[in-house]
Amino acid sequence: MQDLHFEISDSGNLIRLDNFKIRGREEWVTADVTVKNPVFKGFFAADFQLYDFESLKNDFLQLVNDFNGVAKLTPLEDGLILNMKGDGLGHFDIKCEAANYNYGSLVFNFSFDQTQLPRLINELDKIIDFVKSA
Repeated sequence: MQDLHFEISDSGNLIRLDNFKIRGREEWVTADVTVKNPVFKGFFAADFQLYDFESLKNDFLQLVNDFNGVAKLTPLEDGLILNMKGDGLGHFDIKCEAANYNYGSLVFNFSFDQTQLPRLINELDKIIDFVKSA
């Protein structure tokens, strides 16, 4: 599915998941992850469960109504951890951690605004449908 992706970006910063593949275990998926800021760019593969995307979508749905809320992507496996917190005005600070617990992690921060939420929810819906249909 070529248009299947999840991307948060702002001012030269980027977090993108794409090239999703169903793993052997039920409701598990592997995705290619791209992380980028004005200083560095990295690529790696990470494993996620259906629950990770469903939980993040639910968090985003809450943010639509509460700009002071939080959203998190905290998968069971090494890979990508996202923590987002709203300022009450429609801006969200995001802390991105690209982690491999055997080798270390790379952490960076940036922000995005509420105008991205509907698109992000839509992208998560497509990923959830893809995993459920496998």
